Amino acid sequence: MPTFSAPWDLRLKLVTGFFLVLLAALIVVGLQPTPDGSAAWTTMKVGIPIAIIVGAAAFVVRGYTIRDGVLHIHRLGWDTTIDLTGLTDAEVYPGATAGSIRTFGNGGLFGFIGRFRNSLLGPYRAYLTDAARTVVLRFGEKTIVISPHDPEAFVEAVQTRQAH
Repeated sequence: MPTFSAPWDLRLKLVTGFFLVLLAALIVVGLQPTPDGSAAWTTMKVGIPIAIIVGAAAFVVRGYTIRDGVLHIHRLGWDTTIDLTGLTDAEVYPGATAGSIRTFGNGGLFGFIGRFRNSLLGPYRAYLTDAARTVVLRFGEKTIVISPHDPEAFVEAVQTRQAH
């Protein structure tokens, strides 16, 4: 049962750090007393940044495991599973996500997760934390991009599982 960590690249660390500082500043400002003393307004000003942080953190990619023909993408307390049946290609492709446009998802707070598109891959789902370690998984019309710590070993593990 091969398991791979999901290291963060410098860009993800910087984007996450920037947004955490920004959201923390919004929380501090939100805690300042309002002229009308409205607790509901303070709750909203503090609650929204906290909800953004907690919501994004819940989807963080912590690692990947291949077990019984299924890719498990480890999150905080749960996994996203992808059946590898029908996988047509697994390729190490550093920088495959360059020039991507986010169509729905998270573009840098704890990961690059969701739906994206670019001219190279077309539409794809991303579960990645390091754009230099990308592995592209193709399932006919569906494309998934991940970033295990050792992309070559991950592709080898997938190919070994398919051979059996």
